[in-house]
Amino acid sequence: MNVDCVLRIGDAIDPTCPWSKQPITGETLILHHGHGVGSINPGCRDTIEAA
Repeated sequence: MNVDCVLRIGDAIDPTCPWSKQPITGETLILHHGHGVGSINPGCRDTIEAA
């Protein structure tokens, strides 16, 4: 992820976590394959980044 990039919850392509299907939080947003993706916690975020 580009550290100069600031993602906001509105940048996520889906308002739910791809793993848990629960609403995402703004603290766990990442840029994944050029898209903003959120998760519900750091564990899910790490799983998404590794995928």
